[in-house]
Order: sequence, then structure tokens, then C-alpha cells
Amino acid sequence: MVKAKRILVLCLAIVSLSSRARAQTCPPAPTSVDPSISSDVSYDFNTQMYTYRYTVLNNRDSILPINYFTFSLSQPPSDVQAPDNWMSRYINLPTVPPNLRWATIASSPSASVQTGGSDLPTPVYAIQPGAQLGGFSFHSSRAPGIVQYYAQGFTQIPSSASTLTDDEPRPACAGWDFSRVRLQTLVTGMAIGPSSPNVVSVAIRLRDEGGEHQHGPIDPDKASGNIEVLVLSSQSFDASEINVLSIRFGPGQALPLSSMLVPATGELAGQGDEREDWERSRDKFGNDKDGNPTSQNLLLIFDLKSMAVQCVLDKALFLSGTTKSGDGIIGGVSSHLAGCNVRDPGSRR
Repeated sequence: MVKAKRILVLCLAIVSLSSRARAQTCPPAPTSVDPSISSDVSYDFNTQMYTYRYTVLNNRDSILPINYFTFSLSQPPSDVQAPDNWMSRYINLPTVPPNLRWATIASSPSASVQTGGSDLPTPVYAIQPGAQLGGFSFHSSRAPGIVQYYAQGFTQIPSSASTLTDDEPRPACAGWDFSRVRLQTLVTGMAIGPSSPNVVSVAIRLRDEGGEHQHGPIDPDKASGNIEVLVLSSQSFDASEINVLSIRFGPGQALPLSSMLVPATGELAGQGDEREDWERSRDKFGNDKDGNPTSQNLLLIFDLKSMAVQCVLDKALFLSGTTKSGDGIIGGVSSHLAGCNVRDPGSRR
């Protein structure tokens, strides 16, 4: 009889676990995308305004269509344009940095709305994997610099059945983050956009621990050792004027382990690296009468683990800080990650 009771309890436990598994629905995380944003900038001498135009590519590795992206912009732009069936809005709230958002929720007029559970009609005008969409633009009086973008893919909403102790349980779904402000949980990357007042955009390069060669791909799950970051001087910016104590790098806001000034020679200036348009006119160095460089770059060393780089989420790494005179600085570099799969995005620690 005792044995029969034990079997019954075990069967009930298995049924209970099976019911829980069926009660929870976990669609792909909205970060299961691989976006790229290209920019084109022109200047009108008559109006003294810059026109910023963007094309969004959803790379083939993505498993979701992109229906939302936003730029961190400290000031609202003018004449914001969007392609058909997309909308824009400038948002300035205490809980998130000011940002310009583009999104689409439009579904096909002939599509029938699904019912039951969390099923939502897929917006037909979202950017499908392998496709791109242009027509995003605005005007600004601010010169080009580095801006951070955030993007997400369209997906269904996770669901979890209520229990005796919790009528609204939070689904335990991989890749989903319900504890942070939404903007902080998205895929992030670097684009060219209006510079912020009193913030200088600086060019940076990633170097190995020797300081002279480009750093290889970063594996977020095996982050160990150090990485060196070279902050470049230019015709209009002196890297020796940076307040090193103010420097933070990566999503983990890592502090530099050490720093030193090095000559701004052609090799250390990053010859052969990809360069953004905004920095091409600034990458010029003066020389003294003997041909020696008169500028210096700032070489910083960081602990890779403390940078808290996450798979899929971090398509660019950003450096922030201030100069000795109090101006802000921002630097950015595209990241190259290893051991990552868009179907298994990371999450912020």
C-alpha cells in the first residue's frame, strides 16, 4: 500500500511538471536579430543644416524581422521622415536617455488577427531577415559624430499560467529580460548621427596586449585577459587632454587598469582599420622639423571580463569620459564576437 502511494505521488509530480512546461510559452527573444545601420550625411550651406539618412539591414542570420530601432539623441531633430507604414517619435523621459524612435506595427489589411494566448499579427512592413529598408532621415544643425542605436525584432509575448501563490508569474524564458528598462535590454550598435553639445567624438582602436596589432574576436563566454584601447589624437583633438579617471568602457562600464601616452605614428594611428566618414577629415597628425610626430595617442588597458560583453547584444563597444576641461567624450568601435549564435542572445548582468 505504501509503495502504491509513492507511485501515485510520483505520477502526480510528473503530471504537475508537465503541466507547468505546457503552461509556459517562450518565443524567440526580441534580441534574436543581427542589424546593421548605414548612414549618409550631407550639409546645406544655405540652411546650415545637416541631413542624416539611414538604411537598416537585417542580416540573414537573424531569425526575426526588425520592427523597432532608436537612436540616442540629446536634442530633438527636425523634419523626421520614415518609410510608409513606419512611424517616428522623439522621446525624452526621466527613466531613459533622450532618443528618436522608429517603429512599425502595421499588419496587412487582409491579415486576420490571431486570437488566444499571446499571438500577435506580424507587422508585414517589418524588415525581414536578409532584407533592408531605407527612407529614415532627419535634419540637424549638429555636426556628425558617434551615436548609439538600439534595435529589436518582432516576436510573440511570453506567457506563463498562474499558480496558487502567483496569479501573474514572470516567464523564465532564455534571452528575455523583464527586470531592466526596456531600452537597456536591446541589441545595440554604432551609427553616425548628430553630435551632442560639449561632447567630442573620438576615434578608438582595439589592440592586443602588445598594443600594436588589432585585437581578435572576443568570446563573451570565455572573456579573460586584457584588451588595449587606443584613443587617437586628431587635428582637432588632443588625446593627452583626457581625464583618465573618468574613462569607462564597454557595457560593463569597465575602468582602465592602466594608461600611457604613445606617439601618434601611422601604425598606431590605425592604418588599415575601417574608419567612419566623420573621422576621416580629422585623422591628420602634425610633425616637427625632424619629421617626428607632435601628437600623442592614449593607450588604455582594460580587463576583458569586467567589460561584460554579451553575445548578439553588443555589436559595438563604447568608451565614455571627460576631458580635463570638462567636455564629454564618446568613442565607439564595431565589435567582432566569437562563439555566439543569434538564436542564443546574451542578457545583461
